[in-house]
Amino acid sequence: TGTIAVGKSFVAEKLVERVREKGQQAHHLNIDQLIRDVYAEDSAGAQMMREAMADILGDEVLTEHRNDVNRGVLAKKLFAKDCPQELREQIQDLTGPHVMRKYREFLNGKKGLIVLEWAQLAEMRVSNWTNHHVIVVDSPDKEAFASMRGIEAERLTELAKVQRTAEEKVKAIEIEMSNDHHGLVLCYQNHLRYDVEEAKSDLEPLVDQVTELFTTLFSEPQ
Repeated sequence: TGTIAVGKSFVAEKLVERVREKGQQAHHLNIDQLIRDVYAEDSAGAQMMREAMADILGDEVLTEHRNDVNRGVLAKKLFAKDCPQELREQIQDLTGPHVMRKYREFLNGKKGLIVLEWAQLAEMRVSNWTNHHVIVVDSPDKEAFASMRGIEAERLTELAKVQRTAEEKVKAIEIEMSNDHHGLVLCYQNHLRYDVEEAKSDLEPLVDQVTELFTTLFSEPQ
């Protein structure tokens, strides 16, 4: 997890790639994409979910034909600083069963390491999905990453107002960890590297930490 424009996807993909190079099975799941699939799903259950979301948050949270969720509007409403936690939990209760269904479909038949990527892991208080084993990615080169993705500086400033910082995410996850008495937060600073091999080299200490965390996985032949 981490804020926008810190290279979460790159870190997740290269972590999975490196684990595979070590001879173990590994898989990457972007929860944001899974949620997008749920929001736009053409099913009676998904439509009931969308209508219930509109009843709570207003019709503007849906697209014109009500067959998808306007994610920009939804994000502004749910992650505003004055948004009560109870409202987030209401929406999570509506979407959660659908997301969990898709999540289980993804996990079905897979072995090895599963790397979940989700910017809102801490905000939605679901770090228990990974037994509270979480890598929080941050970057001193956030502005450069944002520019590469075509995100304007003004938009980055707006997002910063409604997103938790890396430090705030760590604190939130640590609270969940202490409640369940297990878990580990790893913090990773992702520097912009134009050389892919150099970037992969930067990741080696993180790969070693993950290897140490899942000693059983890496000690058993696959």
